[in-house]
Amino acid sequence: MLPLITVAIPVYNRRDLTLQAVHSVLDQHVEELEILAIDDCSTDDVWDALNTIRDPRLRLVQNVTNLGLFGNFNRCLELARGKYIRVLCCDDRLVADCLKAEIAMMDANPSAVLLSTRGQLVRSGRDKVAIFARHLAAGLYPGRDAIRSSLWTYAYYGFNPFNYPSGILLRRTALLQKTRFDERMLVAGDVDFFLRVLRYGDLLVADRIGCEVLLHDGQVSRKLAKMGYHLREMWQLTLANRDVLAAGEIQRFVRQLGGHALAWELSSWLRQDRAAAAAYAALRQEMGIEHLSAGIGLSLVVAHRMGEMALGHLRGPFRPQPIVSNHSIRPEFPPHDLLM
Repeated sequence: MLPLITVAIPVYNRRDLTLQAVHSVLDQHVEELEILAIDDCSTDDVWDALNTIRDPRLRLVQNVTNLGLFGNFNRCLELARGKYIRVLCCDDRLVADCLKAEIAMMDANPSAVLLSTRGQLVRSGRDKVAIFARHLAAGLYPGRDAIRSSLWTYAYYGFNPFNYPSGILLRRTALLQKTRFDERMLVAGDVDFFLRVLRYGDLLVADRIGCEVLLHDGQVSRKLAKMGYHLREMWQLTLANRDVLAAGEIQRFVRQLGGHALAWELSSWLRQDRAAAAAYAALRQEMGIEHLSAGIGLSLVVAHRMGEMALGHLRGPFRPQPIVSNHSIRPEFPPHDLLM
């Protein structure tokens, strides 16, 4: 009998955090649960530690060669057997009893292929910082509208429009279309994957925290973001999804991304990091955005300097209409276009 849900944990080192992640799943009150931990050739003793856990719900796999971040994510998708799939990063944790509620929501909305929860950002183990992914009201959204709204959020605010992968629940049927993570991407591979999943169904947004995400200096995505890879991949996502955008939106998105590049360029100059500043200037030229209003760059660099504390309070400028909405949650949107 196949499990109802698979929580797949792509593992690479981080022994103690990985064990916390596994136990956060073992503590869920869900029947027919499979926990799939796939070790990507770790160099510490996490594999030995995992083998000390005696629970029939836990299935352990060790890769023969290192597949990399998104390569191991794809390995998780290939081996997961559940009707629903959660990819839990090994340095994150599920919150208590989140899976039972999320499964019930997906069962009640069969057109939904992706459920996004809120994410609790934490530092130093359990010091709560902010709640992530609050820019969409709870409800069910048509897939193509959700793609367009997500692109708006990404272009205007420069961060993941969904929750982190650890807070996303997938319906297996969407993966039957051979939808996989693009292993060539360095930062935005999760967003790219979620956007492609939404071409096969609707987005369900839950107003509940589904995971705890640990912020730490060792996160690869945070390091690469500072090097400009995120802006380049955001630009690629805009071009890849041009078919869902209205006339003229691509140019506006690219212009906005150019504004973000200018903000990072100015910030790099303030840090006296001339190499980074030159890289962002080159990226703007590559986008064809060499001349931007100083006001746009200044406003974005101020927002950039605010940091993650403000992320949970931002709202996207495009408001998709939900099929089913919880009207007790009303998203706020800027009263004017940021490009005006």
